[in-house]
Amino acid sequence: MGKLGTYMLTFAAKYHRNDFSQFGENGIIDECIRRINPELHTAVEFGAPDVYYCSNIYHLQERGWNLFYYDPNPQHPAVNRATITPDNVNDLPKCSVLSIDIDGNDYNVWQAYTGKPDIVIIEINSSLHPES
Repeated sequence: MGKLGTYMLTFAAKYHRNDFSQFGENGIIDECIRRINPELHTAVEFGAPDVYYCSNIYHLQERGWNLFYYDPNPQHPAVNRATITPDNVNDLPKCSVLSIDIDGNDYNVWQAYTGKPDIVIIEINSSLHPES
């Protein structure tokens, strides 16, 4: 593992915290926000039907951030019913934090996105080998 990989693992180990996230993302996002200090306090998450369970952005609500959630099968009234695709991803609100978790088309959606968020979280399937 190179120097950057070692740094990233050390950073993740130091700052990880799960308030609502799955793998420590909440703490890592908070530290990134502290360092970047984005002007726009808006976050978008799509691919999570519930605003709490495994949410990368819900903890930002207590800081006064504007949060937008999208999922084709929402399980909470705050989640907008929508399937995000490369064709409509640029219709999303402008944001500082973007969390993509759609289990399959993530790369194509990210590639089509023209926004410039400060922080992007894209879930991967860690059971797959990186070259597959």
